[in-house]
Amino acid sequence: MSSNKGYQFLQTDHSLTIQVPVSAQYSKDDIKVESTINTIKVICKDEVLIKGTLQADIKAADTEWDLQESSPMEFTPEIQLLIIKLEKAEVSPKDKQWPLAIKSSLPGESDADPKSIYFIAKTLIKDEPKKALELLIKSSEMGCIMATLHLAQAYHLGSNGISKQPDMKEAFKWYIKASENGNAMASYFLATSLSLGRHTETNFFEACNFFRRTLEQLGDQIPPPDMVVSWDQNKVPKLTSEDVGAEVKSKLDLYVSSLFQLGGLYLQGGNGLKQDFQQSFKFVEHGSKFNHGPCLYGVGLAYMEGLGVEVNMELATSSFHRAIKLDPSLQLPPNIPRP
Repeated sequence: MSSNKGYQFLQTDHSLTIQVPVSAQYSKDDIKVESTINTIKVICKDEVLIKGTLQADIKAADTEWDLQESSPMEFTPEIQLLIIKLEKAEVSPKDKQWPLAIKSSLPGESDADPKSIYFIAKTLIKDEPKKALELLIKSSEMGCIMATLHLAQAYHLGSNGISKQPDMKEAFKWYIKASENGNAMASYFLATSLSLGRHTETNFFEACNFFRRTLEQLGDQIPPPDMVVSWDQNKVPKLTSEDVGAEVKSKLDLYVSSLFQLGGLYLQGGNGLKQDFQQSFKFVEHGSKFNHGPCLYGVGLAYMEGLGVEVNMELATSSFHRAIKLDPSLQLPPNIPRP
C-alpha cells in the first residue's frame, strides 16, 4: 500500500510538511489523520503509515492534509503523495528546527512506525550505538528498507558505530534481505559481487539471477527509451538528471548497466552459467535502445561475429560508430571503417 521508503519531512521555523507515498487506488475517504498538540497517527485503510509523539508541540487545530499526484518524472503513476501540513506551536528560537518529526512512540505504546524508528536510531548511533543497532534491527524487521540498507552498509564498511570492522558475512545477510524486500540497489550490489567474485565466490548463474531481479524491481520506474533518447546523426543525445530528475536518472543508469552486465555474462558463460549468445544479444540490444555506448558496442560485436544473430556488417558498422560517438573511450575494431 505505502512505499517502503516511508515518509519524508520538510520544515520551516514555523511549519512541518510530511510527505507519504500511498497507492493511487486510495481516496481521501480511505485515509485518517489524527493529531493532538504533540502526537500524530496516519492510517490508510487498516495500515498505520505514521504514528508517534512529535518532537515538539503543534497547533493541532491547524493541521491540514491532501492527496496529490506524484511528479510525472517519477514514472510511478500508481503512487500518489499524502501531504500533511502541521503548524508548530510558539517556541523559543533554539527549538525552531526539529531534528526529527517524531521522537518516540505514542503514549502507552511500545513502538513508533518503522521509518520513525529508523530516524530515531540514526540520532543515537554516535552516543548509544547498542541502542541504535537494536532500533535499526527492529525497524528493518518492521519493513523499513532504509534501515535494512543502513545495516548492510554499516557492516560492509565497518562504520557508523555499528561494526568496528567490516563484516561481509553479516553485510551480505542484510543486502539479501533488502533485495528480497524489493530494493534494486541491493540486488545490483549482490549481482556485481557474484559476477566479480568480490567478497564471495564467483557465480555467474546467481549473478544473472540478481541482475534479472534488479531489472524486475526497476521495470515500472524506468521511462521507455523513446521518452528519454532520440538518435540524431548530427549530435549525441545525452540524458541528464535535469531532463528526468536525479532519482530517475540514477535508476535508469542501474537498469541499463544491469542489461549490459547480463549481456556480458551470457556472452562469456562459465562459472555456473551456460553460454548463450542469443540471450546476450537480447540484453545488449535492449540496452542499446537507451543509447548506452557499451551496449551498442555489444550489438556491433554480435553482428560482426554472428553471435546470436546473423552476420550483418552494415548493422555492425553503424552500431560501432554510434557506440564510439557516445563513448569515445571505446575502440573501433580494425576491420570496421571509420565514419
